[in-house]
Amino acid sequence: MRTTGVIVLLFGLIALCWAAVELTDDNFSKVVGKQDEWLVDFYADWCGYCQRFESTFDEAERQLQLSNYKHVQVGKVNVDTNPGLAARFFISRLPTVVHIKDHQVRSLPSIKTVSDVVGFITLELWRQIDPKSGIVSPFSLL
Repeated sequence: MRTTGVIVLLFGLIALCWAAVELTDDNFSKVVGKQDEWLVDFYADWCGYCQRFESTFDEAERQLQLSNYKHVQVGKVNVDTNPGLAARFFISRLPTVVHIKDHQVRSLPSIKTVSDVVGFITLELWRQIDPKSGIVSPFSLL
């Protein structure tokens, strides 16, 4: 009985370590550093596709944390409670996943499977996409 409780507690703690960071209008600039690498999922609670994609994104995060890409941080932004970030990133469809590295932002073009998300990082497919630049860069006014 005690062993089962310890195992459940251990898995709970491991799950907390893998939990995506909830990015908000208030904490974004403090949390996302210039040299950081992030995958950020923009979603809404009412969005059916966002709800279906959540498990895919969570599994991709888990796989990245178990790989050589532990340095990639994973965050989520609820566009309804954080309209400033949604506007800053010009979010026009949901879900939208963006890759941020060295304050350069690229949107993932197709996000259907866990391997789409993981491969974008591990195969460095983000290098094939031009970053948002100039006035449309979320970091242009910082």
